[in-house]
Amino acid sequence: MVKEESIIIDIVKKTSGSVVSIIVSKDLPKTQSFFPDDFFWPFQFQIPQNNETEKREIGGGTGFIVAENLILTNKHVASDSQAEYTIVTTAEKRYKAEILALDPVFDIAILKAQTDLPPLPLGDSSDLEVGQTVVAIGNALGEFQNTVSVGVVSGLRRTIDAELRSLIQTDAAINQGNSGGPLINLKGEVIGINTAIAANAENIGFAIPINIAKKAINNAKTKGKIEYPFLGIRYNINDHLVLEITPGSAAEKAGLLPNDIILEFDNQKLSKDNTLADVILKYEPDQKIKLKILRNGQEKILYIVLGKR
Repeated sequence: MVKEESIIIDIVKKTSGSVVSIIVSKDLPKTQSFFPDDFFWPFQFQIPQNNETEKREIGGGTGFIVAENLILTNKHVASDSQAEYTIVTTAEKRYKAEILALDPVFDIAILKAQTDLPPLPLGDSSDLEVGQTVVAIGNALGEFQNTVSVGVVSGLRRTIDAELRSLIQTDAAINQGNSGGPLINLKGEVIGINTAIAANAENIGFAIPINIAKKAINNAKTKGKIEYPFLGIRYNINDHLVLEITPGSAAEKAGLLPNDIILEFDNQKLSKDNTLADVILKYEPDQKIKLKILRNGQEKILYIVLGKR
């Protein structure tokens, strides 16, 4: 057995106990098949039964412990406030869970459950390098707990949509059941949250960097909800040209106008590799910051008190 294999086996043994399956269930109307005879099977359809309901599993995924009684997962796994959530450990223990906070920006949800499971150590996703070995643990397809896949970081700062940006790309196998599971480095630290696979592509998976989730975790622990600063603009990501201002937003109150170009955010120069969306996450709502803008060929300074969302 080579050294890396031994390290991976050790990581799986140490971390698997803090990775849980999430079962989503809901009371739904009872139905009965009309034309129950097999001869009529092609023509069967479901009809409600006297307004009665029954509890059914409607979804699931993976989560992992990040603090005492807090489970991190994806928002698309756990976003239905009317559903019931159960977490299942590797020892087959079951705990009722509830949604504590949903991230308004990213595909992140935090559940709360009374467990005795230890939290996983969180690493620094800003230190990741392409080619680095990573381990993905998940509840693959809702059938097999703690399925392990190994791969490398094959890309950084990938974008799929507004909720899925600055992603880690990996060739470690990620599927629907992996959603919400940890992506772990060879130090045994979580550096990402498994979240998506590329449509019509093999061996391409994505994870949300754990540094993005750290703010959400801290917000959930201290406030019971997740808040982000909000400027209130739509802009061109290439040159930070302001396209639209949200009425009543912090940007409008500070006097920012369409066609302004934002050059610096609190003395930090903006670029395609250091966008406004990336920089603003370092701040808190109600903070006062300085914007350097270009308006009609002239540089101008504006001061803005950040809003919240």
